[in-house]
Amino acid sequence: MILWLRPGWHVMVRETKTKTRYLLLLLGASLVTGQLALAASQTQPPADMSKQTQGSSGSKGGAKTESRKEGSQAAQLRRVDRFRIGPPVEARKLADKAASEALKTLPKLVTNQNVHSLGFDSLAQAKRARLGMPTGEYVVRLDELKMYDVSSDASRLFHRVERITYPIQADGTTRSAVEIVRAGEGWTVGTFGGASTMRALAEVRAATARRDGRDISSYFKATIPAFNLVFVAISRDDGVFLTPVADSPKYHLVKGQTLPAEQALNILSPAAKKHNGLPG
Repeated sequence: MILWLRPGWHVMVRETKTKTRYLLLLLGASLVTGQLALAASQTQPPADMSKQTQGSSGSKGGAKTESRKEGSQAAQLRRVDRFRIGPPVEARKLADKAASEALKTLPKLVTNQNVHSLGFDSLAQAKRARLGMPTGEYVVRLDELKMYDVSSDASRLFHRVERITYPIQADGTTRSAVEIVRAGEGWTVGTFGGASTMRALAEVRAATARRDGRDISSYFKATIPAFNLVFVAISRDDGVFLTPVADSPKYHLVKGQTLPAEQALNILSPAAKKHNGLPG
């Protein structure tokens, strides 16, 4: 069950004058990086002159190989950073604050009639609820999935959604969730609920993190709305990897079984071409 807030319980936190600050921070980081690179280049020891006597063809071939290698490494770093960079720090703080304030309204929303559908065993348990580790969300669009080619970079199909999902936990387990969404220059509560999906997401995220020896904050939520598919995802140096949170026999996807994004999208692309455009 998903519960939308009534106007009287609308929670919003606004931010001001942040875009300029972020731009200045990024510009400052670029300048510092440039200065460090320049200093490093000036302190490099002179190259062995004997190595410069090698044939020009070998030198050019080596340069091309190094150039391709550096280009590949740069592409990997851009891909990884694109997924690791969520909302700016100040915006995330505001989202966290909105989620905390939303949690205070939870006891007002939970009744004897909806307590179980919202994921709780009792009203008392709902009052003991706490927020867990949030996750950002990326979505794969149907139109782009239709055009996907397995030889292309799969990470380009994932688009960040201005939405953060916070698990709601009580008595040591995930019970429900609250979504905080971007609204203009602020963050507001979208929905409460989605208990079954959040439980599955939290379970698979924790299991995948233990198996890989990583922190759960390294993972994000990836969805393909056209097929109603949800994954726990991670971007690593060797690509984006997806772990289904539920079995999907039709597409040969197994809950908890991680596979490269290229493989998953290649499986789904033919079905996307036949899709009617409606949500799964």
